[in-house]
Amino acid sequence: MIGLVLGGLAAAVTAGELPDPSAPGLSVSERYEALVERAAIERAGMRTLEAEFEQLKESRFLLAPEESGGTFSYQSPDRVRWHFTSPVEVITILRGPEMLTWHQGQGDTERLEVGRQAEHILELLGPGASLATLQRYFTVRATFPATPGEPYRLQLDPRVPRIERRIQSMTIHLDPDLFVPVYMRLVEPGGEATELRFASVKINGEIPEARFQLDAESLPNKRVESESPPG
Repeated sequence: MIGLVLGGLAAAVTAGELPDPSAPGLSVSERYEALVERAAIERAGMRTLEAEFEQLKESRFLLAPEESGGTFSYQSPDRVRWHFTSPVEVITILRGPEMLTWHQGQGDTERLEVGRQAEHILELLGPGASLATLQRYFTVRATFPATPGEPYRLQLDPRVPRIERRIQSMTIHLDPDLFVPVYMRLVEPGGEATELRFASVKINGEIPEARFQLDAESLPNKRVESESPPG
């Protein structure tokens, strides 16, 4: 998710003061720098994240936007679980270099070795993705809250060819207190869009290890199939 000024960050941590992008008297550039630094500090302290989510997909192939929802879990550094509970139950787990998916009605669990692709997914779109990292790949424009309680709004336009081939634009809203994404809209070059909204966000709660497992023990009578990544 975007330049991190290491000297300023170190000074803030040493002094025991957290950067406050909403502090009065800051210039636009100082406010943005404070936002980047504060998000980096919160990210460094994040062990887990849990939330409810709603997803909306738009495509020229769909007669109407497709709505779905469920729960999301993240455990640092590389474990993610998307549990769609509507309209059809689907579970996808990213665990290191491995991605596991289970679809209601299909019965089988698919295991895919995604290797370094998983690292890139988390780097760009994971809940702990840093603004400093995103800034390497995107041109970022920030809009700051006009009133307390409103999110920080970031508009990202890709400036790296390999990202441009996959992402046309991305919008991210950061919670003003937690400094984690609570809204994301990703538009692909063909015009297809995915919109995510997060609610009931919980940071650093205990998550059982079983939540990031998807095997014969966690899904009785389900067969696990393996396949190699395409190409």
